[in-house]
Amino acid sequence: MSTVVEPEATTPDQVDEQPTEVVQPLDEGHRRQVLEERVLFLSPTTGKWEGRYKIPTDLIKLEIDGEEIDTSAKSSGVTTPYTVMLTDKWPMRRLDNGDEIPWKKAFNNILKDKEKILQKLSVPFQTVGARIVPMHKARDFFFEIIGLTMGKLRLDLRRLEENEQGNTIDAQNLRARIRRELDRNPMCGDETPLYDEGRETQSIAYRWWKLANEFCLNLDSIFDQIKANITPRSSWDAVKDRVPATPEKMRAKFYMHILPVELAGSSDERRVTTSDLDEYDAVVRAAANRAGEEAIKQVLERPIAEFKDRLAALADVVARDGRVTAKSFRPVNESYEKLLMFSNVASIDPEFKAQIRDFVEGRMGNTDPRSLDSVTAAQSGFTAAMNSLMSECESAERQAKEVAEFGKQHRSIDLD
Repeated sequence: MSTVVEPEATTPDQVDEQPTEVVQPLDEGHRRQVLEERVLFLSPTTGKWEGRYKIPTDLIKLEIDGEEIDTSAKSSGVTTPYTVMLTDKWPMRRLDNGDEIPWKKAFNNILKDKEKILQKLSVPFQTVGARIVPMHKARDFFFEIIGLTMGKLRLDLRRLEENEQGNTIDAQNLRARIRRELDRNPMCGDETPLYDEGRETQSIAYRWWKLANEFCLNLDSIFDQIKANITPRSSWDAVKDRVPATPEKMRAKFYMHILPVELAGSSDERRVTTSDLDEYDAVVRAAANRAGEEAIKQVLERPIAEFKDRLAALADVVARDGRVTAKSFRPVNESYEKLLMFSNVASIDPEFKAQIRDFVEGRMGNTDPRSLDSVTAAQSGFTAAMNSLMSECESAERQAKEVAEFGKQHRSIDLD
């Protein structure tokens, strides 16, 4: 007869003492440090007078199905109406050629150009308004958005003087330019954007600065247009005390900055220093590590996702026998250039990168876009190549591999 040995009973405390296999997390701090050596987190911030004001509730009479609603009561569930003073139709800005456009459109045109630069030189980050810029493109980013400033002139002059070149022609020209700018604008500070004679298209900040000045100098005319067009007419009287009444007060509403966004806990020296928050330092740093991981994924995946979207748009035109031209190829080429730009930051899989290059520089470069339709693209293998590339763009296996590889091959990035 065999003897059955029952296992010894264990108490709950003994169960808790059993050895547990621990999965060690990745060294997120190191990966984030590598990321921060390759990119900048920047928040381009723009401000302007929006011209939107809530109408005082005591002036509003709202009826629904004959029943008067008390808009001042939160329980009414009714949103208080706004009066809008910058609309798509008025006030109007007169151009040098005599034409007129709405002031709102004039400001939005600059913001659209700013957005094009952001799309070209950066990808968005999870923090609202923040952008991830490759370190080697930082100068291009600041040049396009901010451009020449009074501070840049003064810095160039100081460097010449420190190098005993204060009597050179370049130094004399800089002093003369600084004097001219101060004569035009005695309040000109280091952050003031300036006209750059060497540029065909001026910086976003200079165009914004110039248009804001023009807007404020024409404030009386703008207010007259608003009062003549606003509905109901009594809206102006209801909110006029809240409207910046002088050019100086209105000008303070307009600005364009680039603010650096720092991930908390970026180095051992950075801590939450307020005594009341010392105990949360570890939490802050853990959150920063998670944010760093998200940024790594954005750096790796966003340029590829944008490339895939542009390629999908081209594939759609070809599939429905739409008109394909060189202009149809342009978005794909532009997103390819952006992907290459970010490949200096991220470790994109070499085989995948080669596949993209072969398609864009090889197949697309050797194809006359006007010859493409659904039949010729299928027969030549163009469609199959597009589909294969789009599928690889979405490969979860490749994405996971690239994220895992980030930071292992550490290399320095030289600024242009």
